[in-house]
Formats: sequence, C-alpha cells, structure tokens
Amino acid sequence: MLTGAVAVTTNAYSGYALEVALDHVGELDGCDAVELDAIDGLFTHIDPAAITSPAYRTEVLSMLADRQLRCTAISAQRPSIVEMDDTYRPTFEGKLLLAAELGASRVNVGSGPIGSEAAFLDRIRALLPVLDELQLTLGIETQTPSALVHDRIGAELVKRIASARVDLNYDFGNDYFATDGHLDLAADVEASIASIGSVHLKDAVRDAGGWRWTSITGNVVDYAAVFALLRAAPHEIAVAIELPQRMIPGTADLRPEIPSLETIDEMLAESIDNVRRW
Repeated sequence: MLTGAVAVTTNAYSGYALEVALDHVGELDGCDAVELDAIDGLFTHIDPAAITSPAYRTEVLSMLADRQLRCTAISAQRPSIVEMDDTYRPTFEGKLLLAAELGASRVNVGSGPIGSEAAFLDRIRALLPVLDELQLTLGIETQTPSALVHDRIGAELVKRIASARVDLNYDFGNDYFATDGHLDLAADVEASIASIGSVHLKDAVRDAGGWRWTSITGNVVDYAAVFALLRAAPHEIAVAIELPQRMIPGTADLRPEIPSLETIDEMLAESIDNVRRW
C-alpha cells in the first residue's frame, strides 16, 4: 500500500537556498511533504557542518512549520554507511535527530562498495539501537552495480539484516542509468517488493546531447505498472519525486547551470499530477 503522501525532494532546487526551495514546494498543488537533502558534497540543503547544533535543527523545523510542510525523510546517501567512521558518526546522528524532530519516518542512505559487506553489516547493526530509540527506518538506496546495494541484490541484503528498522529505498534513476537502460525496472521492483519501504521516482529521455531529466511521465519505466505493484504491497511504501536537474544522469557530477525556478516548478507540477493519477 502507499502512504498517501507524495513528497518532493529538495534537490530539485539545487542552487537555491532551502527557504526558496520550501517556498516553492509549498505552492505546488497536491504536495505538502518534502524529503530534505543532506548528501554531503552533492546536495546539501541541510548543512552537514551545522547539523549537530540543536539551534540549527530548530531553525529547520521552524522553516517547515511556517510553510505547513511535512518532512517524510532525510536524504543522506553520502558518505555511505561503510565510510561512516567514528569521526563522522556525530554528523550522521545529527541527521537522524533532525529526522526524528521533524516527525520524519526514515533516513535514506548509501551502502558502500562491492566487497564491503562485512563492514556494512557491522555498521548497520551498531546503528539499530539508535534507530529503535528514535523510531526511525534506515532506507538503503539502490545505486550502481559497483555499490553493495543495487537492484534486487539489495533486497537480499536487507532480508539478511532482518530488522524492521532497515529496508530498501528503490531509486529508479540510479538503477536505470547504472545498467544503461537494460534493467526491467518493473520486474525488478516486483522481485524486491517485500524489502522496499520507499521509492525515489526519476525519469529521463535520450536525445542528441545524451540523457536529460524530464518530468515523471513514464519514459524509462512503466510507472502505471509499478504503481499497481506498490499499491498491492501488504506494507506501507513512501513515494518521493526526485528531479535532480543539475545532476548529469548516470554520474554524481553537477552541471554548473542552475535551472530557472519556473522550469523546476512546471516539471514538478506535471510530475505530481501524473503520480497522483497512477
């Protein structure tokens, strides 16, 4: 089943201040929820240098409350779980605290590279008491085949962890571009559905200049079929629209150009309409 909320990730507004991003999300029809990006070195509407400060977290809470927006999740895919050493641990726990204080249900994270399974499992298990205390779920995001968690392989790893506090955040764009469009995403979702707790929706088309992001219209995946699967799941699955216009598809690189607010708003409005229809 679906949670009912359609969230927008703030990375759509990369290059603009968090206040601007929230102002524009708050004006979108059919959307009253956000997923805040705290992805170090990539999308950082949430400042990693300030996240351990209670005053800073209170400021973020006030920004959302003033605009009557809910936060469903924090995106924290970088650094990955494997890279999260003791030095970084306070910063990550600050992200967990912010999610809990905002009333969010999850924090989405990256796993780490292939071959790091033992370290990944150790770090996840060390986090379980904190997740229990804060009543949060860790969503392990599907990424490229060089990552420990990718496509349905990620679902198997989540099953091995066997905790209600850990599930899969299935990212359609990551899986699609990692396989250059050769992965049957609907079939992969069907195989992984028992482990999926949230999804990131992305879409794109290929033209003479290569791949470019589009509104969520069903270009790279049959989203109507995917949503039939999500609706039929026996557990709740959260939905977030990602339009990372500045990210070059298939990479972790950002374009220097910043899209206009009008362009971003129009693409998100069309995406929300389509997702609501599905």
